[in-house]
Amino acid sequence: MAKTNGINTSANPAMCLMLGMQESELIGMHRSELIHTDEARVAELLEERRISGKAKSELDLVKKDGTIFPPEVASSIISFKREGRKIKKTATIIRNITEHKEHVRQIIDTAQKLNMQKRLPELAIWN
Repeated sequence: MAKTNGINTSANPAMCLMLGMQESELIGMHRSELIHTDEARVAELLEERRISGKAKSELDLVKKDGTIFPPEVASSIISFKREGRKIKKTATIIRNITEHKEHVRQIIDTAQKLNMQKRLPELAIWN
């Protein structure tokens, strides 16, 4: 969970494990310290979330050790009342898709190799 200004207020164990951080390190951290994606793209997603109440995209995040990885991020604005005050927070689900992206890359590489093998007889030059 986070405030709508991007300050983390909590993190579940899966998020902590994914980023290599303790919850205490993540609480109070601004999203910009974790996102390694073009600012314009992030602004676009935040605007989409502001208008529709939700947004989903692939972004690059940075782990504590500096490793950059590609998760799918889905974020929604949640409104509720506490002690008579209207409060808005964001709930964000982050799914590490590193393995998925590697599998897609392998499929594309294999398809390209198969296509090249199919074309080799066409490219052969005979004396």
